[in-house]
Amino acid sequence: ELMLRGISKLGAFIKDSKQMLSLYSEEYLRRLWTVYEIATFLSIHKTKDLILLPTTVPVVVVVAMIVLWLMHIAHVVTMLFSDNSYMRTFSSAAACVSFLWALRVLFRKKKAMIATIATFSVQKCVCAQESDRAQVYLNIEALMRRMKTFKSEATQEEVLAAFDQQVRDELPQALKKQ
Repeated sequence: ELMLRGISKLGAFIKDSKQMLSLYSEEYLRRLWTVYEIATFLSIHKTKDLILLPTTVPVVVVVAMIVLWLMHIAHVVTMLFSDNSYMRTFSSAAACVSFLWALRVLFRKKKAMIATIATFSVQKCVCAQESDRAQVYLNIEALMRRMKTFKSEATQEEVLAAFDQQVRDELPQALKKQ
C-alpha cells in the first residue's frame, strides 16, 4: 500500500528534478522499478538530462589513482636509492599498462551495457512483487500515451513495445555521453 502511494507520486518528484543520475549496473534494465523510473523521467525530460554512470567507472578511477600513486612512489624511491633510469622507465610503463587495462575493462563493460539495451524488453524485467507488475505497466502506458500520439485503440502491448523501442533508441545516447 505505502509503496503504491509512493509510485503514484514518482512523477511529481521527477517533474521537479532537472536531471537524473542513475548508477547503471548489469541489473539496471532487468528490474521493473528502475525501468519505471526511466520511463517516468523520459516522459518529462529529454535524454540529455539523463546521466547513466556505469558502476565500473568509480572502480576504474580508484584503481587508476592507486596505480598512479604507486608509480609516483616507485619513481621517488628509484630516484633516491638508485641511478637506474631503467627502473623508473619500467615503473612508468607498468603504470601505463595497468591504466590502459582498467580503461579496457571500462569500455568492455560499456559495450556489454549497450548490447543489453539493444535487446531490452519491459516484459522481461523482474519484479520483486509480481502483484506490482500490472500497476507499473499501467503507469508506463499512461506516461507513453501522454508523451506520444497513440491511437486511442492502441493496446497496452503496442504501447509497451513503443516504450521498449524508446529505451533502445535513447539510453545508448545517455550511456555514450559519459
